[in-house]
Amino acid sequence: VGDGVDRAATAAKGHPIAVGIVALGVGWIASALIPPSRIERRAADSVKDAAAPIMHEAGDALADAADNLREPAREAAANVSEAASEAVENVRSDAESAAVDVRGDSGSGDHSGDHSGWDPATASGPVGSPGTAAPAKSTAPSTSTAPRGARPQR
Repeated sequence: VGDGVDRAATAAKGHPIAVGIVALGVGWIASALIPPSRIERRAADSVKDAAAPIMHEAGDALADAADNLREPAREAAANVSEAASEAVENVRSDAESAAVDVRGDSGSGDHSGDHSGWDPATASGPVGSPGTAAPAKSTAPSTSTAPRGARPQR
């Protein structure tokens, strides 16, 4: 037994934080296993009784704060919803405008809106019509006014 104590003391000598953590754990376990005394129970009851009015006031204050924040939160949610709806409408309008611009720039002379023969590989006119060979690929940046990834309507 004496040899084990000497080894533990030697190992703990260079690690004071580890010794403190172990001591804290041992004390916590011991306090959980030993039942509270009458004096400790009375002290805990008196603290609980003294804290009850404070807890009641805190609960009332939290309820009031929740009531006061409910309406501003609803208004904020309505504002966000309205802004999102406006943004959707703006995007829809911009997309329709871009589609009209693309139809007007097609150069096919067919402005009836029938694009059933449109060929995305050549990006011009109906498939098989004269002069619809695919344009040479350019490394220059695109100058299109249509949003990136926009597809023509068919």
